[in-house]
Amino acid sequence: MEDNKILVFIKQPLILFLLKALLIWFGWILFYGIIIKENQINDPMTKIEAKMTAFVLRQMGYDAKLDEGFTKTLVREEGKQNELYISIDNKPIIGIASACNGVELFALFLGFLFAFGGRKKLFSFLTFGLVSIYILNLLRIITIAWVSMFDKKQADFHHHYTFMFIVYGYILWLWHRWTILQNKTHKKSKEVNE
Repeated sequence: MEDNKILVFIKQPLILFLLKALLIWFGWILFYGIIIKENQINDPMTKIEAKMTAFVLRQMGYDAKLDEGFTKTLVREEGKQNELYISIDNKPIIGIASACNGVELFALFLGFLFAFGGRKKLFSFLTFGLVSIYILNLLRIITIAWVSMFDKKQADFHHHYTFMFIVYGYILWLWHRWTILQNKTHKKSKEVNE
C-alpha cells in the first residue's frame, strides 16, 4: 500500500518533470564537465563564433580578425578554457572563452524541452530554438566586441548583466512557447478522445 503512494506521487506531472530535469542536469554536468570541457571538444564552436564575430565586424567596416596568434588558456573555478581573441587594427578587443560559445545555452534549452516532454512540432521547434539562440548569442558577442572598442567597463557590465538578462529571458520565453504549444496539443487530443 505504501509503495502505491510513492508511485502515485512520482507520477504527478510536476514531480515527473522535476525528476527528469534533475536527471538531465546531472547527465549534463557529467557529460559537459568531464568529457567536453576537459577535452576541449567545444573549442571548434568557440572558433566558429569568433570567426563569425570578426566577419560581421568587417562587414561593419572595421579591420577585425580572429587573432590566431593571441590565444590564452584560462584556468577558472569551472575549469580550463581556451580564449580566442578578436583584434581590430591588430589590437585585441575581446576574448571569447569556450563558456561564451552558446553550447551551455543550447543544453539549457534542450534540457527543458526533453524534461517537459511533448512531440508535437518537436523537430521544427528544436531547430528554430537552436538557430535563434545561436544568432542571439552571436549578436551578443558582436555587440560586446563593438562596445569594448569604446569602453571596456561598459562592455564588461553588458556582458555580465544586460545580455545575461536578454539571453536567459529569451530562453525562458522559448520554454513558455513550448509549454503553450504542448498544452494546446494536449487539450485538442483530449477533446477528440471525449
